[in-house]
Amino acid sequence: MTIPDFAATIVSTIENAGFEAWLVGGCVRDALLGQEPGDYDIATNALPQQTAALFARSVPTGERYGTITVLLEGGKAEVTTFRLEGGYTDHRRPDDVTFTSGIEADLARRDFTVNAMAFSSARGLFDPFGGRSDLGARLIRAVGDPSARFREDALRILRAFRFSAQLGFAIEPCTLQAAADAAPLVGHVSRERVRDELQKLLVSTNPHVIFELLRAGVDCGVFHGLAGPGEGASRLDTAPCAPSARWAGFFALCGVSQAAAAELAATLKLDRLLTRRILALLEALAQPLPQGRAQIKRRLAGASPELLHDALALYAALNGADTSSQAAELEAIIRSGEPYRISMLAVNGGDLAAAGIAPGPVYRRIFEYLLETVTERPELNERNTLLELTLRRPEEI
Repeated sequence: MTIPDFAATIVSTIENAGFEAWLVGGCVRDALLGQEPGDYDIATNALPQQTAALFARSVPTGERYGTITVLLEGGKAEVTTFRLEGGYTDHRRPDDVTFTSGIEADLARRDFTVNAMAFSSARGLFDPFGGRSDLGARLIRAVGDPSARFREDALRILRAFRFSAQLGFAIEPCTLQAAADAAPLVGHVSRERVRDELQKLLVSTNPHVIFELLRAGVDCGVFHGLAGPGEGASRLDTAPCAPSARWAGFFALCGVSQAAAAELAATLKLDRLLTRRILALLEALAQPLPQGRAQIKRRLAGASPELLHDALALYAALNGADTSSQAAELEAIIRSGEPYRISMLAVNGGDLAAAGIAPGPVYRRIFEYLLETVTERPELNERNTLLELTLRRPEEI
């Protein structure tokens, strides 16, 4: 395992002080999969205050649980004392934590075998629960008794499906059954954490796993009675990999209306901008595909090019349709600079006033008439031509 300099320095500093230190969790898993770890976690038998004393810069990010964040010039890592955990009254966090001296006991409290491995440059890989074997078999398996793991922390139920989606792994049958049995416990998880786990799942390479979650009866305390499509769940995998498109695709495949989607978004505490984009995509999906350049420009009058681009791609993914001609026309319109909004007309209110037209509601009607005219004939978008059209055709306005 190749370790970046900052992480190697943290490990060697701790060990040179007479303590034990291991890289643990996701960074070990990712390295064994040949992926670049996103962050580095270190477990040690040094107490938090002992670790902090070894470094010039550290932050007590979770002292109650034995965690501090060590900051070096090249990066940062969370350093946590080996620990045992007491009961989980709230099915989320341990009631108490006891520090221990052994790495195996620390790994035994973790969620899944693929996250319960440790690595040391001096001692090699420590894998007491078969995580490396499960990586090879592409399985998400709970450490020890899966029912106990999920009763301890219900967030692990969502994490099982999220890791399945991100890694492309199946959930081991006993672990899956335990997740289904413990599904009601997800109600103890905050809406924000539910949202974050589901969104990570949706923007993965296998977002269809969210329907496996629903089939297992994990409604997250949110999706009561919601069911995915009988067939075609994998269509979501080809949707644009943006949160708005994946959420909209999920809602569409579940047959959720725009109004119901807005309620679900509020319950999950999705931010307002994301919610507006999701609802705009759902509205676009409910309309027939635009045919021809003029229809695409009419759509652009009420939507950004980026939104329409995603809407076309999402429509193609969910309906098995070919939207390449519409996408090509959209790109051509953007490149050409052809007008598709009132603000793009070659005349403005000052021009109309200078032409002797008194300000008032008529301005809006004039601009709408001119926009429709140049939508069909963009070459007419020239100031004098538009003023001439306005003065010559008052009956059209």
